[in-house]
Amino acid sequence: MEYPHRKSIIDLGSNSVRMNIYGIGEADDYIQMDQAKEKVRLSEGMGRELTIKSAPLERLFATLELFSQLNRVYEVEESYALATAAVRSAVNQTEVLERIEHRTGFSFQVLSGEEEAELDYLGVVNTMAIDDGLLVDLGGGSTEIILVQDRQMKEAISLPLGSVNLSENYDTDRAARLRIRQELQKLPWLDQARGYDIIGLGGSIRTLAKINRAARRWPLFSIHNYAMAAEDVAEVLALIRRLPEKRLARTPGISASRADILKRGLAPFIELFRLIEPSRLRISTSGLREGFFYTRYHTKRGLPPVSNDVLHDALVNFERRYRLNRVHCAYVTRLSLELFDHLGDDFDPEDRLLLEVAARVHDIGMHVDYYSHHLHGFYLILQSNLSGLSDEQLIKVAFLVGYHRQKPNLFDLRPFVQIVGSDTHKRMKQLSLFLSLAEQLDRSESQKIQSIDYDGRVMTFRLKDGFEASLEEQAAQLSLKRLQEKYRVKLVFL
Repeated sequence: MEYPHRKSIIDLGSNSVRMNIYGIGEADDYIQMDQAKEKVRLSEGMGRELTIKSAPLERLFATLELFSQLNRVYEVEESYALATAAVRSAVNQTEVLERIEHRTGFSFQVLSGEEEAELDYLGVVNTMAIDDGLLVDLGGGSTEIILVQDRQMKEAISLPLGSVNLSENYDTDRAARLRIRQELQKLPWLDQARGYDIIGLGGSIRTLAKINRAARRWPLFSIHNYAMAAEDVAEVLALIRRLPEKRLARTPGISASRADILKRGLAPFIELFRLIEPSRLRISTSGLREGFFYTRYHTKRGLPPVSNDVLHDALVNFERRYRLNRVHCAYVTRLSLELFDHLGDDFDPEDRLLLEVAARVHDIGMHVDYYSHHLHGFYLILQSNLSGLSDEQLIKVAFLVGYHRQKPNLFDLRPFVQIVGSDTHKRMKQLSLFLSLAEQLDRSESQKIQSIDYDGRVMTFRLKDGFEASLEEQAAQLSLKRLQEKYRVKLVFL
């Protein structure tokens, strides 16, 4: 069985209950196999007496039965059930937990606010390349705020104020925002976050990005690491304030089931946005469940809880997951970078990094089929959510992979060119020559070339002792000709 070790993680919030199912392979590669989500509004009607009512509990029981069926379908070995703000604050918590276990068999661990914040932090820093930032998880019953500096969690707090209970307990948006403002004034360490990016988690904050993406007709599927400039955030917030609830429910990017809590529910984010004055909002779809997964995955393998290099770790997982020929890919990467270092004066350091990434995964399309695998690779990269890269960087890597054989002409490239710009698109086409030639120079996949030397006029491909490269020279004819014409170099195989 592929990915024989299967785990599920359930996150019971105030508004929604979600479950992720992960598979771990024999090579320690991992994949999210499925996700389930239902809005049960567990905190509905809790009011100031903080009592979970029977109606939302019945909705929860029905949902957990569906989750149990999914666990059986996927042959899940271990299932972890975590409860957050609604259960944490409920005066009838013990009774609720007993009823849940009796009816469904799930035994929930109730997280403290501090534990929830730490798992949010671990979910973000293990899937995003951030050094400094303010993490804001706006849930249904609480808001977690985490200050990150040098990739470390420096401060964290969980406020018992979220999108659902703010909407239910305050009559006006102004009253909700005033309460939030009072709470934020008690946190002097927020001054350290001024000007930082806000990294937003939770459905209400994701809605801001969904509205913006819909307006821009954003062509990428994943919303993780999507970035919005501060002025775009302000524009979307103004739109939400202006529209009545019925119009909001019909606005592209807004879920009809969230429209009733969106305005008041965004109060914590609005106040933090006003206070911090960030340059950008970045979206993370990784939070508590992902943080819990990485905690267990890293601990069992003796790894530090926080990845030192998110992109490197993501690439290693890709290589394992897609069963890439790692020797061949590493060799093609080395040759690509040698060519870049000799001839890449027209490019910048980021281009070198993206060339390295593309070279390491250039054969990812072979997972679908050999024929047109550059096209399959182009698509897979765009939909890959490769941690550590921005959307713009991901598109550039996809161009490099797509062009490493020939133009990915089955796709309409215009939406992607529009994002990175036509000049950048042309530069990626030019840069792909190094990758194309490097792959052809290992046509036999026997790593015949020892090194590439260049004296400013002659480029010498030095072969290992006892090898000849007729197959490689034949395969690389067109690329070698392009290299000669563009860089005016003489090419020699020795």
